[in-house]
Amino acid sequence: MSNVIQNWVGNGTAEAWLRLIRKDGWEDLHAVNGLIVQLCKDQTEFEKCYLEEKVQNPRGAALEFVALYHIAKAVELLATYSGQGEPKDILEQLDFHFNRANSASQIAG
Repeated sequence: MSNVIQNWVGNGTAEAWLRLIRKDGWEDLHAVNGLIVQLCKDQTEFEKCYLEEKVQNPRGAALEFVALYHIAKAVELLATYSGQGEPKDILEQLDFHFNRANSASQIAG
């Protein structure tokens, strides 16, 4: 399996965060949403194959995905908030996703 396939979630999530932090106009905010949409599409293509190759620790690999997906959701929420001022409870939602990501990472080892 290529390195690109193995790291599609982490790469997409990292690029989304970098664009959100840079926030060089609306283009970056739109790109964040596009990256999240692409992650969802890629998930259907790559996830099963990736997890099947992690036979020594499939649970750990699955928990890595859980953590990265919560981080991706947080960046998506923050991008929406940056552009639209919604959701109003952004801090609570970010805390929820960061806490879930942290818990999954700790369990994964």
